[in-house]
Amino acid sequence: NSMITAYAQLGFLDTAREFLDKMPQRDLVSWNSLLAAFARQGQMENAMWLFDQIPDPSVASWNALILAFSHGGCVDHADQAFLSMPGRNIVSWTTMITAFASAGQVETAADMFLRMPAQDLVSWNSIFQAYAGIGDFDRASAVFHSMPERSTRAPTVCWNMMLAALAERGDMHIAKDLFDEMRDRNIVSDAAAANAMIVASAANGHLDTAERLFSGLQFRHDLTSWNAMIEGYARNGRVDLCVSALRAMELEGWSPSGASYLSALAAFAHAGLVEEAAQCVASMQGDGGIQASLEHFNRYVDVLARAGRAEEAMELAATMPFVADEV
Repeated sequence: NSMITAYAQLGFLDTAREFLDKMPQRDLVSWNSLLAAFARQGQMENAMWLFDQIPDPSVASWNALILAFSHGGCVDHADQAFLSMPGRNIVSWTTMITAFASAGQVETAADMFLRMPAQDLVSWNSIFQAYAGIGDFDRASAVFHSMPERSTRAPTVCWNMMLAALAERGDMHIAKDLFDEMRDRNIVSDAAAANAMIVASAANGHLDTAERLFSGLQFRHDLTSWNAMIEGYARNGRVDLCVSALRAMELEGWSPSGASYLSALAAFAHAGLVEEAAQCVASMQGDGGIQASLEHFNRYVDVLARAGRAEEAMELAATMPFVADEV
């Protein structure tokens, strides 16, 4: 059993199946280990074949079959298996909630959540992510604030998704309150929450807040936080700070991404700095090793056009290796 489980978890399913075939006696642990692996890999046909070989499938066997159907995109088959189960546990219900949500049937998932005999944190998280996944953050928020153990045990991803949603919608005061609550409860365990606030603050023109959060990060700055600051400076016309951040980013050991250079070009466009924009593109394709995309070309065309160099802009638009967009 231990060998089957080990090979299955490592993804060596053919080897795990060979071990199972050679076993003189098999128990539910060995059957279910391989069945669950087939399910996780989305190997629906293999999962169905193996399930049919099990003499007396357990609830875990049925749950794995439902998961296989779900990953295979056959939610109707998953539902039929669920309804055929001789007995169900909370995992069965939660797996079906996730299956319906993944298939875009969020209302059906919500109905199933309400019909559950009992809910646990995993099922609450599943329905929260179902609503968040379709952008219905009003209902996602209602679910989030209804979680019985939200204050102590709600997954960090739920807090981060709520924070990102509030920030994206521009609800900065509520986002700030939620972020402060996360810090008070020691829930900010990774850079995702801080980055969400930095991105939102910078995008909404609150550069002081973004800078304060950026400087006070308990984690090492990453590409997301650097790009958030660079884009924030660009959006607000702070060319000097945008360029300084781009250089500081490199000094800290981060290579600017295509998005980093795109933000810098936006800043140069607003300021009409043609030579600086040209140097930026040259640096990106030279030292940066990044091939200019259509967006980069369009942004550079915009720089030329805003600087009154329409003829050069039209020539570049006509000769670039992409179909030009309207700029």
